[in-house]
Amino acid sequence: VYCRPEFGPPGGPLALDGARHPLMEAQAHGAVVPNSTFLSQVSPMCIITGPNMSGKSSYLRTLAVNTVLAHMGCHVAASW
Repeated sequence: VYCRPEFGPPGGPLALDGARHPLMEAQAHGAVVPNSTFLSQVSPMCIITGPNMSGKSSYLRTLAVNTVLAHMGCHVAASW
């Protein structure tokens, strides 16, 4: 499901629920695990840890791609 992003005031939170990387989703035919994130001025940072090949880079790329798509005015691969 792709949704239309909503923009709040400058410095507002970044909230993605069930975010997926669109290209990885197309290559894997929908077998991508969705991730959720919430960043705000109160909690502006996430510490991402895990073993090798656990999806840390994919998580960061998913956030980056969806943020760029939202700023371009496109729908994003997330629930809200």
